[in-house]
Formats: sequence, structure tokens, C-alpha cells
Amino acid sequence: MEKKQQTGFELFEIEDFSSFGKRLEALRKSRNLSQNYLSLYSGISRNSISAYENNKRKARPGAVRQLAKALDIKPKILSDFQEFCKHAPSILENYNPDTGQFFLSRETI
Repeated sequence: MEKKQQTGFELFEIEDFSSFGKRLEALRKSRNLSQNYLSLYSGISRNSISAYENNKRKARPGAVRQLAKALDIKPKILSDFQEFCKHAPSILENYNPDTGQFFLSRETI
């Protein structure tokens, strides 16, 4: 994934999110959540969230539902790249639909 850094932010291309793990990471970071906080909100362990984000483990449907609920999105948006792309302007902070890019703060709570 190519990231272009700016002061306090990273610039991402929408194609960077073809994997489940990168979609999960983008949604978590766009809400300024750490893996620990997402773990608390979702009931999924921080280790599992890390494994999902790094594409080392595949999330089961129940885990996808729990994560989606914690992120306040429909599970299909998280699990399906085309749905993610379709909803990116409304679910990601700092998304530019003209370029297909968005910025994520490197700071999380």
C-alpha cells in the first residue's frame, strides 16, 4: 500500500482497501479509534483485530457483524470491496470522491 505522508496525516488511494484488513484499519482510523478501543466496543480481542488488519487471519461472519456494529456500518460495507467503494464518501472522514483519496490522522485514542 503506497502511503503519501503529510504533516500529521497519511494519504491513501481507494484501491489500497481491496483487502478486508485494510478496510477495517481505514474505518477504525477514520473514527480515530485505537485497536484497544475497537476491541472494547466490539467485544473482539485486540490481537484478533490486529491479525485481521494485517490479513493474517480471516474474520468469521459473527466477528464481521460485531466489528461493523462497533463502527456503525453495515457488515457488507466492511466485507465487500465494491460496497466499501460505493459508501466511502459517507463512511470515511476526509474522503475526496474526485481523486478517490482520503487522509487519515496518525493519532488515535
